[in-house]
Amino acid sequence: MIVVGEHDKSAESNIRQYHDVENVFVHEAYNNQWLKNDVSLIKLKTIIDVNVNVTPVCAPKPLDLYANEKGQCSGWGTLTQGSLHVA
Repeated sequence: MIVVGEHDKSAESNIRQYHDVENVFVHEAYNNQWLKNDVSLIKLKTIIDVNVNVTPVCAPKPLDLYANEKGQCSGWGTLTQGSLHVA
């Protein structure tokens, strides 16, 4: 199961959406020793309700330059290789 619309796990929220996973597609060249190709796609059983609180993340256009710009990312995992601290 995945949750979208989550931003504070310690608080009640009516924004969260819970979705069951149909399949996970791990990159065919993933190497867990070196964390190369550390990317997967998740196919959900249900459609995410996109709204003012839940929006997709879009990749930049190939010629867009974002040097010296502030950015935002989301995801999960460790802050450094070999760390047990989860971001």
